[in-house]
Parts: sequence; C-alpha cells; structure tokens
Amino acid sequence: MLGYDADDLIGHEGYEFVHPEDRERNADALETVLSDPSEFGDCRGPIPPRRRLVALDRSHNAEST
Repeated sequence: MLGYDADDLIGHEGYEFVHPEDRERNADALETVLSDPSEFGDCRGPIPPRRRLVALDRSHNAEST
C-alpha cells in the first residue's frame, strides 16, 4: 500500500512512517491503550485516531484507520 518492501522497514521505528503532524496524537492513543488494554479489549472502546502514513515516495496522503 505504501510502496515499502519488508527490507525497507528493518532498522526503523513505526512512528517514522506516521505523518509528522499525527505523531503526538498517535503516541497519546498508544499510551492510552498500553496503560489500560481492557478499554480496547472488547472493541467497544474509543475509536483509534485516523492517521496519515508516509509513503515510500515521501508523500503524506495515504491514510489508515
């Protein structure tokens, strides 16, 4: 979807592939999930934030939910 091969991902952190403007919001959502997994365990918890991902060509228009 984003144009990366598996080898392109080795040695990189997942946040590097999130749009820079979305990183803090996504980090906050991850912290919430990790601090209280039961909140998300039955899929009735808050909806994760929409995030823009960085494609191989460095465009920022790919989205994931």
